[in-house]
Amino acid sequence: MKNISLNKRIIFALDFDSVDSAKTWVKLLKDKIKFYKVGMQLFLRGGFDFIEWLKDQDVDIMLDLKLFDIPRTMDACLYQIGDYVKYVTAHSQCNILSQISEEYRSKILGVTVLTCFDDNDTINDSYYGVDTLVINRTDCVIRNNCAGIVASGREVNILRKIYNDDFIIVTPGIMLDKERNDDQKRIVTIEEAFKNGSDYAVVGRPIYQSDNPIKTVELAQEKISKLEVKLIYSSTDSDLI
Repeated sequence: MKNISLNKRIIFALDFDSVDSAKTWVKLLKDKIKFYKVGMQLFLRGGFDFIEWLKDQDVDIMLDLKLFDIPRTMDACLYQIGDYVKYVTAHSQCNILSQISEEYRSKILGVTVLTCFDDNDTINDSYYGVDTLVINRTDCVIRNNCAGIVASGREVNILRKIYNDDFIIVTPGIMLDKERNDDQKRIVTIEEAFKNGSDYAVVGRPIYQSDNPIKTVELAQEKISKLEVKLIYSSTDSDLI
């Protein structure tokens, strides 16, 4: 596992339509979580004013806009985003990524296949199953020197076997226990995600719908911490496995 601080392993999803609500959650959690995802819903409401406020909280930001346009427009968008955020998401389209200015690619996380899709959806749309699409799109992201990908924890294990540890993997669709998640199909537990090789886990509802969000975060981070130690030992000393 990469040397990433425990308080940045979980990216808290600020999936709110109110800037005030988002700020309240950041103030509540920022002593525990130092990485936040801002999606289209909140960005359309708060814009760069909110991004600037969030940056002032001394946290990392993932701007989840899933950009998809002609390369010239993509370059213009990435120029506007500038240094406000650590990562910005874009769809993994090779003929677009290859034409984006290299200075911007280091911030891009390529979206592979949304976790609300499964084989039935992708085969009907593209004639490829999820695994094949994810591998093809990951290859595109790596060949174009982007920062990494967004992918379900179900595909992470095979991606690490093919491409090793040379890129970032951010995994959404995370369960902290066995709670139901009706609009996601390819979901995993937080332990499965990190055991398979994810670097970050995007978590929203399991925290903000919890009766005790702080305790929920602490328990999740405890699971990650234990797994980190186990994986480090297994990779350095076979007697400790």
